[in-house]
Amino acid sequence: PLSIFRATRSFSSIALLIASSVFGVTLWMEGLLLVWNIWGLLAVFVGILLMGVGVVPIAMIATLLNGMWGPLIELIILTIMLWGSRMAGLALAKSL
Repeated sequence: PLSIFRATRSFSSIALLIASSVFGVTLWMEGLLLVWNIWGLLAVFVGILLMGVGVVPIAMIATLLNGMWGPLIELIILTIMLWGSRMAGLALAKSL
């Protein structure tokens, strides 16, 4: 709602970008913990070697192969929230 008014549009774009970062940290940490619990330290090490963000796809694969549908859906929703809020924040920042 803050993005409707031009005076508060910059604040809402910054807030969306901050929320995007929070979603990203939450996604990464949940991915790390899931990989650690399901496949162990070696898989975490491989995920971190893949530029750090590899733990999230590895966590998605691990939960998929182990039939853990709840955590898999959480990872997918967090990924959508991350990119959705980031794109919305950038679009609002461009419209200033």
